[in-house]
Amino acid sequence: MKNIKNKNKFKTFFTDKSKRRKLFFGLLIIIVVMALFFWNRAKKQEVEFSEYQLSRQDISQTMLLSGNLDAKERVNLNFAGGGKLVYLGAKTGDWVNKWQTIATIDTRDLQKNLEKNLNYYENTRLDWDAQLKEDEGEVLDDDEKRARKKEQNLMDNTVLDVELTSVAVDGRVMSAPFAGILLSSPTPVTGVVLSPSDVFELINPKTLLIRAEIDEIDLPLISLGQTAKIIFNAYAEEEIVSQIDYIAFKSMTGSTGTVFQLELPLAGIEDLNKYRIGMNVDVEIELAKKSDVLVVPLEAIFSQEGQTMVKVKNPNQLTPEDRVIKLGLENDEMAEVVEGLEEGEIILIES
Repeated sequence: MKNIKNKNKFKTFFTDKSKRRKLFFGLLIIIVVMALFFWNRAKKQEVEFSEYQLSRQDISQTMLLSGNLDAKERVNLNFAGGGKLVYLGAKTGDWVNKWQTIATIDTRDLQKNLEKNLNYYENTRLDWDAQLKEDEGEVLDDDEKRARKKEQNLMDNTVLDVELTSVAVDGRVMSAPFAGILLSSPTPVTGVVLSPSDVFELINPKTLLIRAEIDEIDLPLISLGQTAKIIFNAYAEEEIVSQIDYIAFKSMTGSTGTVFQLELPLAGIEDLNKYRIGMNVDVEIELAKKSDVLVVPLEAIFSQEGQTMVKVKNPNQLTPEDRVIKLGLENDEMAEVVEGLEEGEIILIES
């Protein structure tokens, strides 16, 4: 009886058009969903490429250093013994001429000492001249000669005392050794007592330059006269062309170890309102340059079994060709192609 019932169920199912239609559409939906799933999965695994057509260009190899703005003529002036400031001939930011008095400290005590030493010298000189007159025509014994020598030394010492006091008086007057701008001053007013550590900083804006440091391992790559681009961090849109005109003969210790200092002049730049001492810059030095050569982006290059290769689009094939190439001059973005490629060929770059 059970077999007869089951047979009737299957017979009813296959003769019922509505149920067959539902089964067909259900299976169709399952097939479509599975097809879309596997298609999307395969699409995700596909590698996408962008195209680059080979052309002839100029390529240069550069080195990037950090530096800052300074001046060739720059000096810190101070009073070696300190003292009370009684005259101030310039304030911060003022232009001063060569030998112009910048500041003076109190010299009254030194002036009194100078007057005293001059009086002592005059008295000693009078005594000496009188002694020489008495000795005229006399034959002196050894004791007398020794006494005269002591008197001569004593008079010479009085002369030295006058000269030393005069030097000290002169040291109380600070003069500009060259024309320039007073970059900083320890005080804007007189009447204060200065110590030997208080300095007046003077620079000549006509001698502005860039100081940079280069690691000793890179030193063989540069030479005097090499062209460089100067880019101030504050004025990133500007480029100033300069050249290396000084390489230090002695090393110094920098943040990366042993370094050598470079100087690059800034001809025609004297505006300290725009370019201020200590501003940071990037120094881009041109190490090598080639013109009218085939170049390829570095991102298109890959290595395989020790060979340098790129993918070349082949219009007659569905898959790209892996081509072995030989490179020449390189920089951070491009490389010169010496062998393996022709102008106009299309290189594929993996996206």
